[in-house]
Amino acid sequence: MKTILIYGDSLTWGFVPNGFDTKTMVCQRHLKADRWAEQLAALLGEDYQVIIEGLNGRTTVFDDPLLPGRNGLTYLLPCLLSHHPIDLVMIMLGSNDLKRHLSLEARDVAFGMRNLICQIKLANVGPNGTVPKILIICPPVIQGGVGVFAASFMGAENKSHDLPENYRLISELEDCGFFDSNHVIHSSHLDGVHLDKVQNTRLAKALLPTINTLLNS
Repeated sequence: MKTILIYGDSLTWGFVPNGFDTKTMVCQRHLKADRWAEQLAALLGEDYQVIIEGLNGRTTVFDDPLLPGRNGLTYLLPCLLSHHPIDLVMIMLGSNDLKRHLSLEARDVAFGMRNLICQIKLANVGPNGTVPKILIICPPVIQGGVGVFAASFMGAENKSHDLPENYRLISELEDCGFFDSNHVIHSSHLDGVHLDKVQNTRLAKALLPTINTLLNS
């Protein structure tokens, strides 16, 4: 049995587009069967153990003063050590790094992603103490000016257009797999960030060939 770790943010957690109540601070979540990571696990079948680690607001390596505990680097190593041996680590992060108050550019986010990649390589949590395969998934471009997160992501749309190329370059430098989700999905028109049920299904199906190629190479 092969083990896959999916490390992500609200897109992996299953956040319903515009599903945030500003009064109660409650977030709506897609049903388990509708989330892309769960659908991917079902498509892969019983020969794979898929561990899903999605956290709303998670960044690559940056502390968010408005959302403590979301630095993706802080939890990555304990997560890796908890679940090893791991055959494949999939990371889908970067959207939250582009929030207005963090004042980061796409290049900064890509270097944050590179730090995560280096952490995975140093941990040696693959089979027999090797380095697991790594797949970087670029999240879909943020659509500005819509939904309850419009103010938080003001200015992020242009920056997010630059993210795929920056992630691709980092993936090449670090010899990792790369998947640009923009080729198959788009963020919701309701809030500009998250995925509706249709996009979740499309992403799960589109990732399957890439995963099979990585694990059999």
